[in-house]
Amino acid sequence: MMRRYLEIVVTGWLLLAAAAVFAQVEVQPTQRLALVVGNGAYGQTPIEHAQGDAEALGARLQALGFEVLLHRDLNLDQLRTALDQFTGRLAEGAVGLFFYVGHGLQIEGDNYLVPVDAKAGYASEIAEQCLPLSATLNQLAGSGAGNVVALIDAARPHPLRSRSLKKARGLAPMAPPAGVTLMLADAPDSPHRFGPEPMDAADESPQGVFTRALLEALTVPHLTLSQLLRQVQATVGEATLEQRRPWIAGPPTAVIFLNDPLERFGRLLSESSVAD
Repeated sequence: MMRRYLEIVVTGWLLLAAAAVFAQVEVQPTQRLALVVGNGAYGQTPIEHAQGDAEALGARLQALGFEVLLHRDLNLDQLRTALDQFTGRLAEGAVGLFFYVGHGLQIEGDNYLVPVDAKAGYASEIAEQCLPLSATLNQLAGSGAGNVVALIDAARPHPLRSRSLKKARGLAPMAPPAGVTLMLADAPDSPHRFGPEPMDAADESPQGVFTRALLEALTVPHLTLSQLLRQVQATVGEATLEQRRPWIAGPPTAVIFLNDPLERFGRLLSESSVAD
């Protein structure tokens, strides 16, 4: 009993000491900026949970101190503009997060994100109507941000039909550039599964299984980015009976915490000092 009492006293003293230190120095929180895109309005092949995914993750990131740029149902020009605005605002050393839920496809080993206005055609025509994922990751890496994570949920059959496309397969494996950590919602080249997304029929959640795993992991404080992604990977695998297994490439070069109470504490103190 006495030991527990001493632990509480010491913990309280340390918190007060930390508050005093933060109060006496100029706090410079790291910029945390997120681009969240939910594309679901694809005509005959809509993604019902895309908007719910984007809104739920955006709200969670905002609660963790991120400024969130939230977009829904973007065409190609809008998708490019949103990405330009995002990378243009990332400061040197910032933590950036790009989340995309929507359709994606691979053409001859190259991956593309599908805007809502893309039309069927020959593979070369489809490629011109979509956003190359490799170029997107290169743009993120060239932004000057210290660390960027790209979370891509395109693990479902795409709406574009062409004899020259590899049908019913997931995105191709790829190596992201330095400074970018990539997570795909399913393993590369995995066969797409038609019908309801795993677990969707079991409950009425407005989010897909990948986003639900992200939201769950983001409630746990002090997970490094690597630990968080591995937890998401394990949660999705377990929830889908290993039908789906998220894939990670480009491990972080620094220790990053997306849910960092100390970061939020410093941010609140900084905002309080500005208000005073």
